Amino acid sequence: VLFRSIGIGITGTFGNPDPCNMEFSVPGQVWFAVSFKDRTETCFKELPEEHSRHRYKETAAAYVLTVLREVIRQLSSAEKL
Repeated sequence: VLFRSIGIGITGTFGNPDPCNMEFSVPGQVWFAVSFKDRTETCFKELPEEHSRHRYKETAAAYVLTVLREVIRQLSSAEKL
């Protein structure tokens, strides 16, 4: 699996909501995209309430790594067929 491209995108609110956009700026609401080979997974996740931006980011990163591992696992087992 060397020399393969992996793409990860994360966006959302990781701290204080934007006062000019309160309706769409809710802390913990995060969107993800994970790409590996020819497959892209996108999802929305509501993270549990955290006490800091740093903890939101750690939680989001852990979730994305879980999704990436699953994508790699599925593609690897499909290639063995």
